Amino acid sequence: MELGYRPGLTIERIDGDGNYEPTNCLWIPRSRQARNRSTARMLTAFDETKSLIEWIEDDRCRTSYNVLHLRVARRGWDHERAITTPTMRNNE
Repeated sequence: MELGYRPGLTIERIDGDGNYEPTNCLWIPRSRQARNRSTARMLTAFDETKSLIEWIEDDRCRTSYNVLHLRVARRGWDHERAITTPTMRNNE
């Protein structure tokens, strides 16, 4: 707690398989930790691999989180196409 904790931060292990000890931990915002989960869906486009949430925040993304997830997880769209295609009326 004395190594940088502030309200709104959560502890994260640098090495997810390592122990919770000062040399393997840091304090980060809760929103950033959610992106680092092993269950985060990773997408590759433009020769970059980022989490779905990170792609939503990228200026090249033309759709919402829910639509992007639907396109990739259920419809099997190519990642780059799913990211760059604007959302249509039928949320596709």
